[in-house]
Amino acid sequence: MRRIVLLFALLAGLMGGGSFTAAQAQTTPPVIASLQVELWPDYDQPAILVLLTAVLTPDTPLPATMTLPLPPEADLHVVARLNASGQLVDDVIYTLVDGQLTFTIANPGFRVEYYLPHGDTADQRDFTWAWATPFAVEQLLITVQEPLAAEGFQLDQTAEGTRTNSDGLRYHDLPARAVLAGETIAVQMSYTLPNGQLSRLPAGVAPASSAPTAEPSFWQSNWPLMVLGTFTLILSLLLIRQGLQERTRKRPLKPRPTPTTTKSPASFCTQCGHPLPPKAQFCPSCGHKV
Repeated sequence: MRRIVLLFALLAGLMGGGSFTAAQAQTTPPVIASLQVELWPDYDQPAILVLLTAVLTPDTPLPATMTLPLPPEADLHVVARLNASGQLVDDVIYTLVDGQLTFTIANPGFRVEYYLPHGDTADQRDFTWAWATPFAVEQLLITVQEPLAAEGFQLDQTAEGTRTNSDGLRYHDLPARAVLAGETIAVQMSYTLPNGQLSRLPAGVAPASSAPTAEPSFWQSNWPLMVLGTFTLILSLLLIRQGLQERTRKRPLKPRPTPTTTKSPASFCTQCGHPLPPKAQFCPSCGHKV
């Protein structure tokens, strides 16, 4: 009987151990193939905009449930998934309880964005962003955006490359590396930001130094066209005048008719008064030349 009890106890232990292993396997966090961390300090708020873009390994069962720790003072901005075309879709349902962000995705890629106040109110900035990753990452990529007006920008790590994007801002790419689950990743940065100038103003906010400007008058807006139109009109009038003058010079003048004087035929001789025949040159009576 004792052997039977021990046998049942051994079987129960094995079954219990197997059950624990299966439960543990179900709660094992997935492995991240790549994690892109972007840090944008003083971008459109006096804080650090943190962008986490991750892609799960191809063998990760989907849908997958993710739980990410966020700092207590973090202001969550975006939770989205990457569809098959690589576009962000913000239809992800999530919960944020006691600094734990939990969501389920049907695609292998997701994006989380949040603002983290750095607490610096003076022009001098000196702070550290730190985050304990809850999962293993095969390739971690960290990029730090340098504020537009920053002076003396420095990182506690040597960047692998620095580039300027089309937005006019400089980006510092740190060397890629692998990360173990539970490992804390941190980046320290320091710089001077005169007057706390942000790289981009929030939407709908006008620059403080901007003053309302009056709309330009019709002449100020259209003076090139008006000058061109006036010049064209004057040139057209000159060409018309020149053409008329050329036509006048080339037109042949009609000869004026030469006036002719005709003598009225005399009716009577002025010498003797004898009637004269038509076209008579001498008087038939006295012979006087008429």
